[in-house]
Amino acid sequence: MRTEHIHQRIQRGAIIAILIVALVHFALRIDLAGSWRYDIAGAEPNVIHGVQKVMLGRELYTDPQQAPFDFVQYTPAYYFVCGGIGKALGIDAFDVRSVYELSRVLSLILNLLTALTVLLIVRERWVSRSWGWVVAALTFAAFSEHFYSRADSLYALLFALSLRQVLRALDAGTARAWALAAVLAVLCFLTKQTAVLLFLIVPLHLLLDRKWRPLIAFLGSAFVASLVGIALLLFLAPADHLWKNMVDGLKNGVSPNYLFDLFNTRSYFQLAGWHLIAVLLPIVLMRSTDPRSRFLALAMPLSVLFAVITAFKSGSQFNYFFESLVITFVAVALYSGPAVKEGSLAPPHWLRTAIILYALVFCVQRTVALRTWSGKFGSPATQYQTYSADKHVRDVLVNDLGLRDGEPVYVTYRGYLELFLNGNSLLSQKDIIEWSEDVPYDLSAFHTSMRDGSVRFVVTDAATDTIEVMDSTYTNYKPLRVVDGRHILVPSAR
Repeated sequence: MRTEHIHQRIQRGAIIAILIVALVHFALRIDLAGSWRYDIAGAEPNVIHGVQKVMLGRELYTDPQQAPFDFVQYTPAYYFVCGGIGKALGIDAFDVRSVYELSRVLSLILNLLTALTVLLIVRERWVSRSWGWVVAALTFAAFSEHFYSRADSLYALLFALSLRQVLRALDAGTARAWALAAVLAVLCFLTKQTAVLLFLIVPLHLLLDRKWRPLIAFLGSAFVASLVGIALLLFLAPADHLWKNMVDGLKNGVSPNYLFDLFNTRSYFQLAGWHLIAVLLPIVLMRSTDPRSRFLALAMPLSVLFAVITAFKSGSQFNYFFESLVITFVAVALYSGPAVKEGSLAPPHWLRTAIILYALVFCVQRTVALRTWSGKFGSPATQYQTYSADKHVRDVLVNDLGLRDGEPVYVTYRGYLELFLNGNSLLSQKDIIEWSEDVPYDLSAFHTSMRDGSVRFVVTDAATDTIEVMDSTYTNYKPLRVVDGRHILVPSAR
């Protein structure tokens, strides 16, 4: 049997295996969407909080330094899309379980659309159908938990659409194509701030290739679209509120811990191959006369560098490498999978086989990681009990103790109760405050309300006679009632 046929059989078998693993990964995602877990996505409850505010018709961005001292970290697109669908479906904003499921299912659908968009990108370049599905499976496997129920899921779709339009514009070269690419890039930025990567790579490529008219069309259209976007944001809230929420709310500080852990553990193997490709493949692609190949040759190493730099942010995780992975997947497919090759750019059979086998290993690793990670947070029965307990406490506060809309309640622990009390709960994003090296807000008004007795209830998950918040301690509260292990306290002066 010829060596070429052996490689073809190995590649065919690996592709079938990748598609089977992708189906397993999809099944795990469906199971996770129905989980009773409080947080599957890293600050997921903070996102649910914002979705609830949209569904309740409340202002999305308020002053974090005034009661109820909450903030919304991301730009508004995901909140309005998810909240708008919830309202259209008639979901009650205080039916917390349904809001969670809505966000998780929506994110899963957006993840699938993102994978489909990446498939379309490579299929438009005469890539074989099998390689197109491989790239779609790789993209779906690359989603970390941050894309399971957060603004990241909508951002990923818009990023893929923006990348597709940029590649189309490089082929068409028309001002209209570049204008559409710019508008999509701005929409992407209005969903998540890391889309600034597009505004670094695209203009730089056009500048290096001396494509002055496309450069002017892209930047000019981006400027106009940005003005419209800023105007819409200012329609939602004053500029200082927007800044405090979307800029100050992201100041977690700088830490090399994630990168140190990543590069010093076996888990880096799932990225190492793609990073090696992102460094070496541009050497080959730069020889191409196709502007799309040359764009990807620039985009790959720059996107990896951008990911490493942004991963110095405290609290960073695998999701910071998503953009670089998608760009590399597309470039690899265009290099390895086309039925029509550019002669000298065709890879040898052994290299194509090595790439497809590494892709299989990546998909398996990501799926095993998802299975392992999703089983770390307690049994479904325990998770359901936590939900039921917080719901019971809300019912007691409202129905038995007469809690009214707007009356402040401070919940000392992270749980569903803060969401059941949306509008009443003070400092709901306390986890982000705790993660920040320096608290980004003046919370003196919060401390005053805790001292003067204006907080009607404090709820804790353990018996205590002192309430500790950041560097402050309060002893002016006394126990009132215990409900399912939660302790309700009231100001002792009352």
